[in-house]
Amino acid sequence: MAQKISGRLLAYILSVFLAGLGIFLYVYQAYPGISIEGAIAFGLLVLVTDNLAVMLPKAGAVSVAGSILMACLFVNGPVTASLISILQLLHVADFKNREPWYKYLFNGGQFLLAVGIGGIIFKTINRSGAFALQGEVVLAVVLSSLAYFVINTGLTAIAVSASTPERTSAIHTWLYNYAWLFPFHILVSIVAVGIALLYLRFGSVSLLFSTLPLILTQYIWLLTLRERKGVLDNIINMVRIMEAKDVYTAGHSRRVAQYAEKIGRELRLNEFEIDNLKNAAYLHDVGKIQIDLSVLNNEEQLSSEARKIFQSHVTVSAEITGSITYTKPISDIIWSHHERYDGQGYPRGLKGDEIPILAAILSVADSFDAMTTKRPYRDPFPLEKAVQEIELNSGKMYHPAVVEAFLKSAQKGNFLVEE
Repeated sequence: MAQKISGRLLAYILSVFLAGLGIFLYVYQAYPGISIEGAIAFGLLVLVTDNLAVMLPKAGAVSVAGSILMACLFVNGPVTASLISILQLLHVADFKNREPWYKYLFNGGQFLLAVGIGGIIFKTINRSGAFALQGEVVLAVVLSSLAYFVINTGLTAIAVSASTPERTSAIHTWLYNYAWLFPFHILVSIVAVGIALLYLRFGSVSLLFSTLPLILTQYIWLLTLRERKGVLDNIINMVRIMEAKDVYTAGHSRRVAQYAEKIGRELRLNEFEIDNLKNAAYLHDVGKIQIDLSVLNNEEQLSSEARKIFQSHVTVSAEITGSITYTKPISDIIWSHHERYDGQGYPRGLKGDEIPILAAILSVADSFDAMTTKRPYRDPFPLEKAVQEIELNSGKMYHPAVVEAFLKSAQKGNFLVEE
């Protein structure tokens, strides 16, 4: 969330916090009893796993802490589980980033609501209090886990929707950014049942053996994503250095990434598609590193030989990104971003829907920036003329659906050209 928030969003955050507090007080009265042993054992594991959480692109994180929380709920009850859920506020990265106070308020209320309501459902259905894989216990596990997932992700989706300038609906935000996590949550719930059964049979010592593989897996995943980010950052910085040598293209990849994201959001891409699109935009011209500046900055019309040399940068860019594990998913986007909807593009002459939609978006964003920035052979187009050119070439150079999204975004003032 941003540092400055609207009164409406602040009211929502306060409502979530007060609702969470209210649910906790109800649970405390309805299902009294706190397991000190459970709070310590499960609490330490929640603290460790949450600090190793893998952050999602938009908001929220993925962590096996959910399995541990749900297992605690099943064996120790909702009060103990609610209390240890608050330990998730002790996130070292949040302290380092100096997250605003209202984020802690929101997260605290969210945790208490998700665990509290999940606990109420579990206790209401499982009246016997026993935990065994039979009848009402299975139903209680399924419904309480589902409630935990929907409340956690749903509250976050509403907050994200209310805090972004695109003003997308909360339902859309949830469907495109959090619904894909449901299979992961099913796995989390199954693991929670296993942890709970082992804990009931062997006590606290079983937690070490049942959760250590999960913690190691999560840690390896976290290191992998950090390595991926490091590789991408290094390549992007190399592209920026390359662009800085040419006054005409300085900042080109950054602007193209911004324009592409605007179009992508208008098309309602999910956050992982947006992430791939932006990375492709940052790296789409990396192949130009092999082309002499005399060709790139030629103020006259290129000869056929020079044109072939220039066009080869697309294939080289795709080969470079395709040879690196972490950029391989975006190589086809880069390879296809100079294709035309009518099939007259290069390097493969793809047409229509043969062109990946992310490449079609990148094509429009790349062309728009080329039109609106000064080049050695011409002055920049005015904004209105550049928009008109994109519209005139819909169905010829550009994918009609992408052009439509571009025009809608342009009408909202999302393509203000830098001076």
